[in-house]
Amino acid sequence: MSTFNILAIDYDDPDAPAQFVKSLHETGFAVLKGHPISEAEISQMYDCWADFFARADRHEFATDADTMHGYYGYKSENAKDSTFKDLKEFYHVYQNSPVPSDVEQPTRQFHQKLLDIGIELLGWIDRESPATVQDGFSEPAAQMVTGSEQNLLRVLHYPPFC
Repeated sequence: MSTFNILAIDYDDPDAPAQFVKSLHETGFAVLKGHPISEAEISQMYDCWADFFARADRHEFATDADTMHGYYGYKSENAKDSTFKDLKEFYHVYQNSPVPSDVEQPTRQFHQKLLDIGIELLGWIDRESPATVQDGFSEPAAQMVTGSEQNLLRVLHYPPFC
């Protein structure tokens, strides 16, 4: 049986870009530590969205079938290759999609921060990938998301069970 190690990469390490791409190449995964998303920001997102998912009127924000943004109710999705419904509810946020006003500011800020980090990580892939990999890109990886309004933030909620 083969095993592999997923690197835990310090975001601020000068060699982080090379380590990141190496880990992706060897395992398909990478773990970033010391990244610029604080525990407080993560907690704020959990807290404000927990309030949203506890609201009786959350169904009024139901998904728009054309745009795929909005609220998806409990058991609205199946796990891959499963007939059983997932035990979660979630909300799809895109850059210009409607978001409930009480969660909008922290959600927009968090989403933008994640996009900024994502663009930076794609830049690492651009710089550190071998030419044979880069040749397969239709454009630099970081440019693939820059200016796109189709970058999804999926806010998940797993209801408690008794």
